[in-house]
This record gives sequence, structure tokens and C-alpha cells, in this order.
Amino acid sequence: MSTETTTPQAVLSAVLERVPANCSDYTRAVIDDITQAMEATPAGTVSQWFKARHGAHIDTVQVGRDGYGAWVPADRVADSMSRAGGVMLDDSLREYAGMRVHAVTETCLIASTFNQVMAYSTINNVTEAN
Repeated sequence: MSTETTTPQAVLSAVLERVPANCSDYTRAVIDDITQAMEATPAGTVSQWFKARHGAHIDTVQVGRDGYGAWVPADRVADSMSRAGGVMLDDSLREYAGMRVHAVTETCLIASTFNQVMAYSTINNVTEAN
């Protein structure tokens, strides 16, 4: 995939299409949430999105801009209050600097840096609470 012309949504879509159809309901909910968010408009900042979800359980799909190197940690708790310039997802720090918002919904954020695309979903957190 060309990093010059491929949108973050296209990169995510290509990765999500490779997930087997018989994946778990948990995984399917995350994929559906991200897929639906791809059409949303960008709004706010990454910091604002995470601060509004402090303490929530976050599922992540993170992939290189080239569509390779996917990392998919699940069910990490967001701590958006202990670091001014980033969010702690369990023991992993995601710094806000250099991140660009591409799409936002109530349950999903699609953002990128110069070399990575990330989708963060709280859909299973919301589903489990109902």
C-alpha cells in the first residue's frame, strides 16, 4: 500500500477484511464499530476523546501505514489523567503529540501518526454495561 495516497480508513479496512468470518462476537463487535466509524467526521482531539473516556476499557487496532505490523491489544483501561501529554492504556503510553483525528463516534476514534494508524473502540465496554 502506498502511504502517500492511502487514507487511514483504507489501511484499517484492508486489515479488518483479513479477520476470519468466524471470529468471536467480542472481536466482531470491535470490527463493526470501527467499520461504522470510518464514515464519521473528524471532531475534537485525541486528548478530548480519551479524557471523556477515562477509566473505560479500550480495544485497539494499530497498524503501520503500509498495512503491515498489526497490533491488536484488547480490554486495556484508559488512564487519561495521570499524564498531561498522553494516555496510559494499562502500561502502554500513547502520546498525543503528532496524532491526527480522522473519524470520531461516541464509541470509536480513528487517528494516525506519520507511520501508524490506530482505531480505539469502547463498544464492548458499552455493551457489557447494558
